[in-house]
Amino acid sequence: MDSQKVKEIRKKLGVSQTEFAEMLGVSTDTILNYEKGKVIPKSKIPLLQDIENQIEAGNIEQINIKTNGTNINRLSNNDKLENARLHKILEEKDKQINKLLEIINKFNIA
Repeated sequence: MDSQKVKEIRKKLGVSQTEFAEMLGVSTDTILNYEKGKVIPKSKIPLLQDIENQIEAGNIEQINIKTNGTNINRLSNNDKLENARLHKILEEKDKQINKLLEIINKFNIA
């Protein structure tokens, strides 16, 4: 695994160096160093190869990566839009509930 391959994988994922660093559980500077040709630790090579394999298998939209015992899912743009839509709906429901609670509290004044 060389520096060009690391950069290629990151570009195929369509993520920034910071986002890629989070996916791998390393700092942004570490990704920068990988891409500049500094040595890639042997411990990260299997993870990078797994990501590459998932890309080749066509799983770019939802790559599952396990680092430090935590699963990290890269959401597709459609998933992000759906999450934002659901978040907005929940905010509206919270507002409605708060209005109802205000009305109920008006009637419960002693």
